[in-house]
Amino acid sequence: MDDGTGHKAGDGPICLPGVLFFHHWKQGEKMAGLRDGHTITGADNAGGGQFHGTGVAAGPVGAFSVHGSKRVSPAACIMACGNNSWEGGSEMRKLGAGVLALALCVSLSGCSYPELYERVLIHGIGVDWTGDGYRVTVRSSASAEDEGEELFVSEGETVLQALSDLSLTTGREPFYSHNYLVVFGMDCALNGLDDCLDFFVRYYNTRPAVKMFLSATTAQEVLSTEKDGKLMKMSQLQALGRGGQYNGQAAEVEILDFVNAVEGEGSSPVLPALRTTEEGVEVFATGYFSGCKLTGLMDPRGTRGWLAATDKLKTGELTLEDPEGGTVTLSLRKTSGRIKVDKSGGPSFEVELEVDADISSADRVQLERPDAYSRIEDAARQLLEEDTRDAIEQAVINDGCDIFGFGRLMYREEPGLWRENKERWPDLMRECQYQVSASVKVRRLEQENRNGIG
Repeated sequence: MDDGTGHKAGDGPICLPGVLFFHHWKQGEKMAGLRDGHTITGADNAGGGQFHGTGVAAGPVGAFSVHGSKRVSPAACIMACGNNSWEGGSEMRKLGAGVLALALCVSLSGCSYPELYERVLIHGIGVDWTGDGYRVTVRSSASAEDEGEELFVSEGETVLQALSDLSLTTGREPFYSHNYLVVFGMDCALNGLDDCLDFFVRYYNTRPAVKMFLSATTAQEVLSTEKDGKLMKMSQLQALGRGGQYNGQAAEVEILDFVNAVEGEGSSPVLPALRTTEEGVEVFATGYFSGCKLTGLMDPRGTRGWLAATDKLKTGELTLEDPEGGTVTLSLRKTSGRIKVDKSGGPSFEVELEVDADISSADRVQLERPDAYSRIEDAARQLLEEDTRDAIEQAVINDGCDIFGFGRLMYREEPGLWRENKERWPDLMRECQYQVSASVKVRRLEQENRNGIG
């Protein structure tokens, strides 16, 4: 039998908004109900006892006592009065507790966040070391749609204090969820990024998955750069971090990447290095670190070798001189890099590169000769091997920075060998053997300068 609520005889206890129905009832009999604002006394058809209760109109929680019935609605009995006992399923108890918790959350919650006009929407942050604290340079806008950006500078003993003091200048609260990037000045990197980087990792309101850069001078200079008489947009500066995907000569690093490389076993972090020019800002090198301290700068060719070896080289151009005369430019189409560890006779590593490329231009090169393609492939192979060897020699052997992750590879594949050597790994890296081999296949000719073909 259905009482009009969809509840049939023998069903479990139910609780509807404003109405409490008791569980035990007989077919053909009317159910007793407890409604908001009413006090009711009646008989429990199953238990034979008496019940009474009072509905509370202010909310879904009823204040009442129950006598005689062994099974009533546990969800509604959370606030049951007296020492009356009742039985009910644990699932219903959980449901009732959830309903009460939700009601309390709704009643206690409020809108305490500042309005949009009370916030500084930060698009870029620069951090410089002053000798006794930090100077932060902030690029911001009044709204998410506002294309015009402002520049603010503030100082403090810590990065957080300097950023918090922006309110003294702006009268608004810093808001970080729109931030594109963070730039660290050269002095800051040489002094160590650990203290100032901690804010961007731990502070609840920041975004650690943003682009991270190193400035050749100061971060303030980079963020103050003008283009066509206006401040360079932070979205344009952010795009420089993706440049390596297209030119194959720049690293792309986010804050989390940097932190993971610092904290990980057998690895060293890198950062793309920026400098200002008459046209704006450009990536000119890759900085590599020992821990959080900058150790050296690697040129674009060394960066390309590092990208290739670590399987991060996607596309780019290779310009090389043909032995028979003329210049050839190859467009990289498909690249892969793999590093293998060989522990026999002491740790040694093999770096293998595979590249597919197209000829995008060939000036004064006789491509119709049978050996033309093999000459170009051999020249490209030598160039890539040289780039990679130079990067290994500079960063790993000379400066003891494992930017290639040789130690991490040993940690994964030879954990016992790694445990024996991890403490002296920076010195042991200099004694390891490194073999680099590349295979280049030129697939097709995109275009050619026919005036130069003999």
